[in-house]
Amino acid sequence: FSMYKEKHTDLDNHMYMAVSEDGVHWEDVGAVLEDTNGVCKMFVYETDEYVMVNFGSFSEESRANNDTLRFYRSKDLKEWEYVGKATPDTRWYKGEGRYDHMYVIKEGDTYYGYPVATPKPEYKSCFGILTSKDGVNWTSHKPPVIEWGDIPPINCLEGGGVEKINGKYYYIGGFVGYAGNYGYGLYTFIGDSPMGPFKPDKEAFRLCGFERLEGRVFVQNLACFARGDGQLLISNAVDAGGPYEIWLLPLRKAHVDEDGHLRLAYWEQNDLLKGIEIKLDSDAFNLSFNTTKLYPSWRDKIFVPSNDGFHACVEGSDDPVVNDRKMLVTIDRKLDLEKGFILEGKFAANSYPHYDEVNNKTQCWRPATFGVFMGEEDDKGMGIELEIGHPYKRKSYVTNVSISNNIMKNEIIDTIDEGCANVKGVDANTTHTFKLLYRRNVYELYVNDLHVQTFVHLGKPNGTMGFILQNSDVTVSDIKLYEMSL
Repeated sequence: FSMYKEKHTDLDNHMYMAVSEDGVHWEDVGAVLEDTNGVCKMFVYETDEYVMVNFGSFSEESRANNDTLRFYRSKDLKEWEYVGKATPDTRWYKGEGRYDHMYVIKEGDTYYGYPVATPKPEYKSCFGILTSKDGVNWTSHKPPVIEWGDIPPINCLEGGGVEKINGKYYYIGGFVGYAGNYGYGLYTFIGDSPMGPFKPDKEAFRLCGFERLEGRVFVQNLACFARGDGQLLISNAVDAGGPYEIWLLPLRKAHVDEDGHLRLAYWEQNDLLKGIEIKLDSDAFNLSFNTTKLYPSWRDKIFVPSNDGFHACVEGSDDPVVNDRKMLVTIDRKLDLEKGFILEGKFAANSYPHYDEVNNKTQCWRPATFGVFMGEEDDKGMGIELEIGHPYKRKSYVTNVSISNNIMKNEIIDTIDEGCANVKGVDANTTHTFKLLYRRNVYELYVNDLHVQTFVHLGKPNGTMGFILQNSDVTVSDIKLYEMSL
């Protein structure tokens, strides 16, 4: 089940519920709780006797300060009984600061709660902590110690929860304009105890979010831990643009890699989204753009379609190349984006000219990338592109693509690089898998079942999708295209 808020026509006084048998297909139940003090983001947890919910609300009629936690209990998730409230403990937290949704875990006989809070500056912390023996009556504590190191401190994060994974405690929380990211991002802190101290996971600090896009606060919204059939998941929503265009994204797996970094992974249950398969053959793959050959001596482009993919290589030579050469391969199928689609397959990529691994010599003196393309009207589109090569300083991008006067421009509007938990480019000469989930004006890409990026169209989508190559030699295979079963 999922609790959420509807449009602001009800002054944010209601909590709504949706239910699902599989975590993929959802059915609205409607409003199940009303509170005239306001209902902000909610978190649900269980005690021995009840299901509990808490949410942020307001102490004043003006709703100037989101400063009060309110608690309800239920036996059936539909009828809720108010049981109390909590406000900031002014010994440690700003009384006029936030006191919003609180994620709750149970360890032994103790419940630990992590509310959105504004610790006093001397504590250099960014969230609160409470404990309880029954999940109803709570005791406030000093904010957890944050060992910032060389990460910039922030005084308040919107919490997405704490979970124990492989003996460590992972806190995730988000805000905008923080740590070099000028859009909303989610960040990971790790501790050895539920009470802290916590340290920023510097190498994979930004779990998800976006770097910079003028005029936008959100693309992905606040992510939080969730559960599905015994698996630890991460839930998130996307701001698709426009009033109330907030949509639930497919649930992701919470994946901790061998180095202890938390990452977003593809949840295999989302394969239930696959509906009718759209058959593809060699005629489906079209070379829609190729950079005009700059030098007569260069080898011609290569484009060889097959029944399940294609081999494509930009023009060039075996001598050093300093010019960008680009290709756009589109899939010749009419797509109804209201239905949504999943595009999946495999690819192996290299720069062109190829990197000489024997002599450790490069002749391609421009970035080599491969990625997916989502078309828009007026010969425009969006791309998610991955650099190809050695992991050092390798990046992935979101690009705003335009074609005019036989020139393709790829304007980088978001960069996934150092400090991000998302996929940062791919190794050359290795087979990788990919999944593109695409519906309406929202799309997200996974490579090797790990999240690359989720983004939205800036223009009007036209139902075209395909692949972008820049200075690269790529073989794509095992491509399958499905309508979503929503």
